[in-house]
Amino acid sequence: MNKLAQEANRPLQRAISRNLGIILGIFFLASVLIDLSVHGLDVLVSPAFRLRQVMLFLGLFYFLLALVDHRLVRYLQVGVLFLISYAMVLFPSRAYNIPPYLVMSAALLAAHKMQLLGRNTTRFLGTQVVVAITLVFLAGVLHGTAFHQSLHLAVVVILCFATLYVFFEGEIAELRKERDHLNEQTLDLRPVAELGENISGVVHDFKGDVAGIYALAQIEEISGNHSAAQKLKRYGDRLNRRTNAILYVATARDREEPEEIHLQELLENTTYYFWGVKNAVRHEVKCSIQGNSYATVRACRSTLLVIFENILKNSIEATEGCPHREVRITVTGVEAESPMVQVTVWNSGRPLPFGGGGVVDVRRDGCFQRGRSGKSGGSGVGMMNVIRALERLGAEMTMQDVPDGVESHVRIPRVTLEARQSDQVRQSSQARQSDQARQSDQA
Repeated sequence: MNKLAQEANRPLQRAISRNLGIILGIFFLASVLIDLSVHGLDVLVSPAFRLRQVMLFLGLFYFLLALVDHRLVRYLQVGVLFLISYAMVLFPSRAYNIPPYLVMSAALLAAHKMQLLGRNTTRFLGTQVVVAITLVFLAGVLHGTAFHQSLHLAVVVILCFATLYVFFEGEIAELRKERDHLNEQTLDLRPVAELGENISGVVHDFKGDVAGIYALAQIEEISGNHSAAQKLKRYGDRLNRRTNAILYVATARDREEPEEIHLQELLENTTYYFWGVKNAVRHEVKCSIQGNSYATVRACRSTLLVIFENILKNSIEATEGCPHREVRITVTGVEAESPMVQVTVWNSGRPLPFGGGGVVDVRRDGCFQRGRSGKSGGSGVGMMNVIRALERLGAEMTMQDVPDGVESHVRIPRVTLEARQSDQVRQSSQARQSDQARQSDQA
């Protein structure tokens, strides 16, 4: 979950880091430009303006950092802010100097929002209170400030950081609430996970009954009762298709290696598993797979199921409260001789709550994040899993409102990224084994 949370919050962290660099760069350069307008170019060369020269460097430095997206850059941005605030406390322009603590507060807020401190945010906040108060009294001693003046400033510091603590605790309480919600969902899903582990044995048990039905059909056929034989065969075929669909989906996680997957078959089995077996949903929502495509892709079955399971569930839920509830799935080649295959899922549900009516790039637009969901009580984890699966496949997904509902388009390479990586690993392993065998023969 920690890794998933980091992936989900990466767009927000990137945006905060970029904006922080731009804002601080503008602040430092604006101070230099104001003095340039008054004192001219002496600001850039005269030792009397050493502070402004440092600020010019810091402005350019923060603009440069705004162009780089890396976790170390974020630590550097915040660390420099802390050092500046410490220097401003130790060498104030006057006894009552509030800006250092505003800079320190900004650094703490940025570190908290970019999740640089993890679970230690409030602990680090307490450390900064101690450091700030110590610096206040140390600066008072260095500059001969009266004790009561330093004491007044220490009270301001405590008030400032106590306010930050209230804000941090509020957000942390929300995160705890979200964690408890996710834990409850995990407990609810545990019986389903245990069923998934045993489903293979259950299905094979049903297969024995199917074989018995076919045997009875054969006996009836031999006896001349063709009508009864045909009915038994139909029942046997239907039960066989259903058990195969359940087995196909439930055992997907046991197949770790990429394989040639018939998309139409995967979608039919997924639809039955997550829609056909639910009587209430099946009677309320019309679900169909259009056409009869023979498109195949080479991928891990479990990765594809993560994508289409979530799309199907979300599409069905999006139609709740609509007078006409329908989901249609279509598999097509993007174009002749194209290395991509496209799956379109349309639902008759309400418009998307984001995107402004335009095309939403699911992987890149940042509309799906942990804790952000288009449905009440949702956690956003399902679509985060979809994004990670798309990245593993090297696939693309877009969503958009259409006049009669919402369409999702998934474009999948016929040979997916994870399949190519698996081939490279296998080839490297085979080459290594050949080299070892050759060396053994030479020895």
